[in-house]
Amino acid sequence: MTDIQNRSTDAIDHARHTPMAAPDAALRDEGMQPDPDVLAQVASEAAARGPLPFSRFMDIALYGPAGYYTRHARIGAAGDFVTAAAVPAFADTMARWVDRQWRALGQPEVLQVVEIGAGEGTLAAELTSRLAAWRQGQGGRPEIRFVILETSEMLAHRQRDKLAGAPLPVTWGAPDAALDTTLIANEVLDALPVERVRRMPDGRWEWALVAVGEAGMELSWDVAPPEIAELCETWLPIPPGTTAELCPVYPSWFESARAWGRRIRAVWLDYGITRAEWESGVRPEGTLRAFLRHTLVHPVLAAGRCDITADVHWDWAMAAAEAVGWRVLGLRSQGAFLIAHGILESLVQPGLPDTERVTRTAAVKTLILPGGMGERFSALELAWDGGA
Repeated sequence: MTDIQNRSTDAIDHARHTPMAAPDAALRDEGMQPDPDVLAQVASEAAARGPLPFSRFMDIALYGPAGYYTRHARIGAAGDFVTAAAVPAFADTMARWVDRQWRALGQPEVLQVVEIGAGEGTLAAELTSRLAAWRQGQGGRPEIRFVILETSEMLAHRQRDKLAGAPLPVTWGAPDAALDTTLIANEVLDALPVERVRRMPDGRWEWALVAVGEAGMELSWDVAPPEIAELCETWLPIPPGTTAELCPVYPSWFESARAWGRRIRAVWLDYGITRAEWESGVRPEGTLRAFLRHTLVHPVLAAGRCDITADVHWDWAMAAAEAVGWRVLGLRSQGAFLIAHGILESLVQPGLPDTERVTRTAAVKTLILPGGMGERFSALELAWDGGA
């Protein structure tokens, strides 16, 4: 493991699952401003239609023509945040997971492996290497087609550079809907646009809006429209006076995902929160946060230059998936998922030098132990059976 990987694993505990602070003053002290083109787009849309729902602002700030993933994203120890892809043992484990799903699908001769949002290509590079070795050990079966679904052309360009010498063919774009597929989505759902809402003492729901004033972009609150209030009543039983987030696009997202294979076995790894946890009041200020250079920043003041994220609402996500035909195979902690799929085997390889074993052990602990990613992150496994 390189020094960069060592620093990456050290940083994971301080990554995107850290609760948000209130860094407005620090941002102003640093002179931080939003990307000017993001500011211009928000101003233009707000002038035409009024203040934007927070989900629309988030979509512009992350995925618009000047958004974070279009223009500014840097992932890794030298970037803005770190994911589990920085730990090679994670790729070992995901390769074992692919093997088991291939067998569960009846060992088809061609297996499509899809990674959604591959970042800098770190996991894809490690995973293609391990899958190529696994395939060779089975006499060349199955034929593997590795596909990356990436919305950011900037990141796709970096991925192509990193994967230029990959031992398996890698393509970018829409997966083949006719192939049996395993799908891996590591920290994807948390980056889908959310509405930021709050429950008033009288029971009314308000939602956050973003517009541009004399001082720049500003966040305000107004009465939530009926469709948002209805979703909140069902999925966000938060105490009065508290704030939360809800992703309105889960249903359309999981509906689109059905087209990514003939039969699909999927795993979504992310930090999240349940309906019961919302009800308990464990996150009274919500889970929204933003990161720039591994530091919590304000998502509006630094829009376009920072990553913006919110906890996955697991109960809502599962219900939305089931409503369009997915089967929920299970939701468990990331630690339990990784252990079940053999991550500890990477620590007992014969001939492994003691120093390397210590390094690997520290990295694996970061991913599986309670109190960190092992407990804070979960793995949602879904199956799409082709409408059968």
